[in-house]
Amino acid sequence: MALIEIIKVRKSYGNVVVFNDLTMSIAKGEFAALLGPSGCGKSTLLRMIAGLEKPDAGIIKFRDELIRGPRREIALMFQSPTLLPWKTALDNVALPLVARGMSWNEAREIAMRYLSFVGLSGFEEAYPRQLSGGMQQRVALARALAVEPEVLLLDEPFSALDPLTAESLRAEIVKLWHDNLTTIHTVVMVTHSVDEAVYMANRVVVFSPRPAKVVADIKIDLPYPRNRRSPEFQKYLDQIYAYI
Repeated sequence: MALIEIIKVRKSYGNVVVFNDLTMSIAKGEFAALLGPSGCGKSTLLRMIAGLEKPDAGIIKFRDELIRGPRREIALMFQSPTLLPWKTALDNVALPLVARGMSWNEAREIAMRYLSFVGLSGFEEAYPRQLSGGMQQRVALARALAVEPEVLLLDEPFSALDPLTAESLRAEIVKLWHDNLTTIHTVVMVTHSVDEAVYMANRVVVFSPRPAKVVADIKIDLPYPRNRRSPEFQKYLDQIYAYI
């Protein structure tokens, strides 16, 4: 049974039709990358799965239950870190836990554990302005992990980072999912990079221009960690580029 179901979803902004009867599903354990032209609705789809927006028609389900708003099991990591500048790294990670009813002391203990997990031990009391872009994005990752979701939604989280930092974070996210290092068993990622999609995901879904529909749905059957220089990797790149 599908973990996430998108059934005959329609979504418009004024006269701009983003989706018209979109149907697809995400299975438990998948790392699905969503590819397509800018403005085709990939980020909108993530926000609807996260419960931050509602479709105009159709339904989205999680474990056969309608998604009516944000759920504890689903976390969304944005393109930018969206940290509160007046809060320390520790409190930025702890705040969502406090919002769910946890005490500050308990929330900070959990936040410290996840900051350590993403390599930020010693930076708990730093403010966002004192951290590099890559470090801020690690704080955002720790914040997403701290609520212990089952599904992680990634909205181009590497696009604003320098190449070396982005590559490091890609490898870390794949490892935490693939090696079952956290509660996360399913990932859905929006990206504009075919290389990134093939490097990270085990399924790549390609959308058409809006109103978006699925034009390709490709399983990536390669072992982790992946070798970009292998003929098999290049074959998948060529296959996906044919649809873009």
